Formats: sequence, C-alpha cells, structure tokens
Amino acid sequence: MAEQRFYTPLKVGLLVVVSSYFLFTLHAMFTLSWIGEWDRMGGGSFGTMILVEDISATIGLIFRFAASIIAFAAMIAYLVKKDLSKTTVYKAARWVLVFEGIYWLGLIATAGYNVQSFGQILVRS
Repeated sequence: MAEQRFYTPLKVGLLVVVSSYFLFTLHAMFTLSWIGEWDRMGGGSFGTMILVEDISATIGLIFRFAASIIAFAAMIAYLVKKDLSKTTVYKAARWVLVFEGIYWLGLIATAGYNVQSFGQILVRS
C-alpha cells in the first residue's frame, strides 16, 4: 500500500500563492515613498489630490497587510495541523475578504477625482 503524501501539489500551490500575497504586501507596506511627495508639486489642487489619494490608499494598504498576515497564518496553521475545520477556514477567508474589501474602498478617492476631472474635461469641450 502506498504511503499518502501530505504535501500535495494543491497545498504547495496554495502556500506559494499565499506567500506571494504576503511578501508583495509586505514590500508595498514598507517601501512607501509618498511622504512629502505633494510638497514637490507646488501645492494647489493637484497636490491636494495626491495627498488625499495617497493617505486613503495607505490606510487601505494597512488593511491589505493585515489580510495577508491572516491568510499566511491560516496557511501555516493548515500545514502544521494537517487539518482545519470548515468554520476556521471560512472565518479566516471571511476576514481576508473583508480586509481586502476595505483596501479597495480606500481607492474610492482616486475614482472620485477621476470622475471629477473627466467632468471638467467634458465641460470645457
């Protein structure tokens, strides 16, 4: 009888995806270079737009970073315990999706400014 392997290609693939998600967000979180960016632009409405967009996106990035930590911890727990209950998996996935949704909500300011700019272009035409 063949011995059953615990590390299947699916589990290795999930580990690679979750690790990539965590490392990408870790890199984005700690290489922020937006501090003082709007000062070099001479102020005005464009500088204010950059300020608002960057601050709201950074707050969202903090939530994405938290989501990646939860996903990574859940994956490690899955590999160590070799079996997780459905409720634990659903709870972790729910928190990851909620925090990821908050990240995307942080980008609403960018969409608002783009709609406003597009409206101004249409009015000028």
